Amino acid sequence: MPNFLFSQLGHLDPSVTASPGSNKTPTYAGGQPVKLNQLASECDEGPCPTVWAVEGTGSVLVQGFKVDDEEALTTMQLPNNETAVLIPMSLILKVAREHLA
Repeated sequence: MPNFLFSQLGHLDPSVTASPGSNKTPTYAGGQPVKLNQLASECDEGPCPTVWAVEGTGSVLVQGFKVDDEEALTTMQLPNNETAVLIPMSLILKVAREHLA
């Protein structure tokens, strides 16, 4: 599924910013604009760990703290086209309570 999503959407335009509670329509290089809907966030203002629904795909984008620990990345065996971000477990539980109930 990730390969399908990335091949369909391309890369997020770095000029796009998001604010809590907003619905953004970012543009993706090599793809059509895709609407992101914020599902849950860890803060009321500014950038922080957030889970976004990608409208029409059944997928989510996760915004979190970039993992740069080499031992963790080696353990995860990530391919070159993936990255890892750290988010609090409470954010996952919040998405589950509010959107999967």
